[in-house]
Amino acid sequence: MKIKFNWRLMLLPFINLAAILCLLPFLPEQIPMHFNYQWEIDGYGSKLSFILMPLLLIGLGLLFQLLPHIDPLGKNYARFQKRVDHSFIALSLFMIGTELIMILAAASIDFIKPDILFQGLFGLLFMFLGNIFPKIKHNYFMGIKTPWTISNEDNWTMTHRFGGKLWFLGGFLAILFIVLPKELRTIALVIDLIVITLAPMIYSYIYFRKTRGYENA
Repeated sequence: MKIKFNWRLMLLPFINLAAILCLLPFLPEQIPMHFNYQWEIDGYGSKLSFILMPLLLIGLGLLFQLLPHIDPLGKNYARFQKRVDHSFIALSLFMIGTELIMILAAASIDFIKPDILFQGLFGLLFMFLGNIFPKIKHNYFMGIKTPWTISNEDNWTMTHRFGGKLWFLGGFLAILFIVLPKELRTIALVIDLIVITLAPMIYSYIYFRKTRGYENA
């Protein structure tokens, strides 16, 4: 099968790389690359290593376009290819926003706190993903992966409907949590992430038991 790349989809990652290369001479030698749970900088990298982020985004863009050709259920991608493209654009904007947070921290510009910026980006990303989850068809790479969703298309559909609502709500709550004190905000965000990760998996199992059960149960 001939692989056709959507080069328009790669425009944003390449613009991101060009922008980082243009900014490179003006950046400090050390860029904040990691924050602890209190959003204090606890890890730095050279500004040359900062180029790895847009390169990683380009690599992800190429991978996203290979998925229909390497997935055993690749024929299903024709039913939701636009959702795949939109997911990559959303992920690109999230990663570019994360790069901006690091640049602002490197320049000691803190009129908007990095934790607030990141939590806002996190919330928007999960609201977006929650909105498209019900529209993602059965496949092996994208979506909520459990043994029960992968093995049964009905389970896949119902779990993604449930998970989509939960992820949208979880993203919305993540944005609301911004008003909390920093310590409570971090705890609330971690709990939020755990719930929206585990609850769809539990739902998938319960749906499996309800509709099929075990042969020897």
